Amino acid sequence: MEPIEIDLNAAKSGKLNEALNIYGLGDSVMLSLQKMFGFEAVPPINVRGTSQQISAFGNALMGEKKYIDAYLKHGLDDPRTLRDKQRLETAVKDFEFETGLQWPFK
Repeated sequence: MEPIEIDLNAAKSGKLNEALNIYGLGDSVMLSLQKMFGFEAVPPINVRGTSQQISAFGNALMGEKKYIDAYLKHGLDDPRTLRDKQRLETAVKDFEFETGLQWPFK
């Protein structure tokens, strides 16, 4: 499988790279989440950007995973799930600020 390249500087430079055009950021994030949940048939994913952008991407991605885990384990109205949702929203705002890209899941 050919690796998926995510260039978080693409929005600020005014051009999206080929990987984001082909797969879309949403597909790349979905594949990253699948990899985090243990799916085997996921191509390698390479993320490029500043350290702040990569950190913001990782925080938003982990926020998605924690929110999904909490939802599956505790249900939608549980305070732990709502807490994780709030943390995810904060991580998404940071990602959008750092990269200029819109987080694909809202």
